[in-house]
Amino acid sequence: MKTELTAQLLEWEQKAQKRQLRRAEASGATVILNGKPMLNLASNNYLGLADDRRLIEAGCEAMRHIGPERARRGSSSAIIRSMSGRKPR
Repeated sequence: MKTELTAQLLEWEQKAQKRQLRRAEASGATVILNGKPMLNLASNNYLGLADDRRLIEAGCEAMRHIGPERARRGSSSAIIRSMSGRKPR
């Protein structure tokens, strides 16, 4: 079984079909991939609005208004690392 999996991985690598996480340098709404700036559509900040003070304050006010228990529901986000790349910490 292990030999078969190794052979399959090798075949995918040779055909450039093996998925690998790419290193991505994130900067706001853009990401640098292979030295080129690109719009990061896998980000929750692809419009570049996450740093807008007006939106931050409006979001904080909305959270204060609805309360901490309701604020926790439905306010999370996630991305798929294989699509957006691996960001250095």
